[in-house]
Amino acid sequence: MSANNNMVDIREKVVAVIKEVCVSEELDLTDDTKPLFELGLDSLDFSSVLMAIEDVYQFEFSDNDMDKVASVGDICSLIEAKLGR
Repeated sequence: MSANNNMVDIREKVVAVIKEVCVSEELDLTDDTKPLFELGLDSLDFSSVLMAIEDVYQFEFSDNDMDKVASVGDICSLIEAKLGR
């Protein structure tokens, strides 16, 4: 599987997790660079999303990681780095 396909798979999982965690939200997740807080997530939603992603991928976000993730694209890039892809 190519690196591009891996990123697409990761993105699809991340978007699915966000939609599952934020069920009541009508979120436009088409722009991978737009910060999730600008899309309407609050800090509790954001924390819940990151915890759910940790469960899916079996790793933990460090405090340093938390400063680096704001958007879907950021989360996907960090997952790829953590998985060594």
